Amino acid sequence: MKNSDRDSLGSHRQFGYEWSNYPEIVPEHEEQFLRWISVIDRNELRNKKVVDAGCGNGRNSFWLAKQGVKSILAFDVEPLTVEVANKNLSHLSNCSVVQSSIYDEKTLIDYYELFDIVFSIGVIHHLSEPSAALSSLRNLVAPGGKLVIWVYGKEGNELLLKILFPIRFFTTRLPIRYVDLFSKFLAFFLFVGLRIHAPRSTYFQLARKWNFRHLTSVIFDQLFPKIANYWTKDEVLEVATMGGWHPVQIKQINGMSWSLLAEKR
Repeated sequence: MKNSDRDSLGSHRQFGYEWSNYPEIVPEHEEQFLRWISVIDRNELRNKKVVDAGCGNGRNSFWLAKQGVKSILAFDVEPLTVEVANKNLSHLSNCSVVQSSIYDEKTLIDYYELFDIVFSIGVIHHLSEPSAALSSLRNLVAPGGKLVIWVYGKEGNELLLKILFPIRFFTTRLPIRYVDLFSKFLAFFLFVGLRIHAPRSTYFQLARKWNFRHLTSVIFDQLFPKIANYWTKDEVLEVATMGGWHPVQIKQINGMSWSLLAEKR
């Protein structure tokens, strides 16, 4: 299958709409990001050359830069997304933003030397061929190089998925602007509900701090992607192993998602 065909099975154009409508990087992102990458010692990031694969609006690269990395290559397949990321990261002298498919590492290798660490946060679970994508990313790092991914988990989300999947049956088929409006409608009730009585789970206690706009963007992000895999711990390990990586550590985040650290051996 051609890379363009693989990409078309996903939702890169819809993500372009999302990032162009929610382009801002907000403080709430940092706390989430640090949880998502907690499988790796942050001291290991200093002076490292890193990749942000599927960079979205650039928020993860922005917070990586604060960790003292030497350089960042951020890329995404959707031109509109790349435009937003460029605007958000243009002030970082050690960060480059380019357009590329996650399946086509050759377009990156031709212009950049091998990297130390590849990050792909919230991306792999939206892809038609996740193991093929991880295999491609493996070619970007030298032997001993590392991979950090964060993906949706099945454990801890059982009740949510019973509600979410029937809703997604319709929202993945609606025009994207209507999904955005529907997300605002849901966010209003959740925003009020969390302030009246938030569940004790780590995630909802975190969500209680978010402003209405950020909460809307999180709900919107759940409703429109054509592919959204919620994996068990074993499935995450299998996807990484099939991609040629050696899992080092896997950690459940907020009781409902997984972060994985793996190495190229």
